[in-house]
Amino acid sequence: MNEHFTECHQRRLDLAFVVDGSDNIKHKVNFRRMLHFVKTLIASFDVRPRGVRVAVVVYSRRPHLLFNLGSYRRPRNMFRRIDRARYMGGSIKTGVALLFVRKKVFRVGSRPKVCVILTSGKSRDLVRGTKGPAKVLMGQGVDIIAIGVTRTAKHSQLKEMASSRGLVFNTHFKLLPGIARIVKKAICNGRCYALLLITSFCLYITMLVF
Repeated sequence: MNEHFTECHQRRLDLAFVVDGSDNIKHKVNFRRMLHFVKTLIASFDVRPRGVRVAVVVYSRRPHLLFNLGSYRRPRNMFRRIDRARYMGGSIKTGVALLFVRKKVFRVGSRPKVCVILTSGKSRDLVRGTKGPAKVLMGQGVDIIAIGVTRTAKHSQLKEMASSRGLVFNTHFKLLPGIARIVKKAICNGRCYALLLITSFCLYITMLVF
């Protein structure tokens, strides 16, 4: 929990983590691995009322708010609450969770907003679509980062949830610590970071061709 990143350390930001607690996770240990990843990212930010405010939601069939933006002023209090989170089990409805985040977390305010979704499988409900919850969140200026942590997490649905292709990550529970730094950069820079990734890739291909 001691690793700190330097990028956008002082940025004002509203940050929500939406963590899958469904049967797809298979084991409570994997649920704890995802929560530890969330704690690592929280520890890397300047958490305070005029800095970064954090909310954490866990979900399966239904979402459960661990704490909302501004509920805690210090990361250690957030960590205590996260450590008490219960593994829920049940089916996975990411669309319902995103709708909950829109209504209960990102209600008002002009701050930059980022939602990080950690999911283990294909959602059983509508995620995007023309009037889907992901689309509505993006329409309200929320950058959505989608992280799939199992083979059953469909890449196509992750792309539907994320604000852009560069904000989609596929990994495994045990490998989550290895993507903490790159996810932090994505949180800091949102769609601009995704554009940078795509631009860098295009430049790399151009160099190979010419």
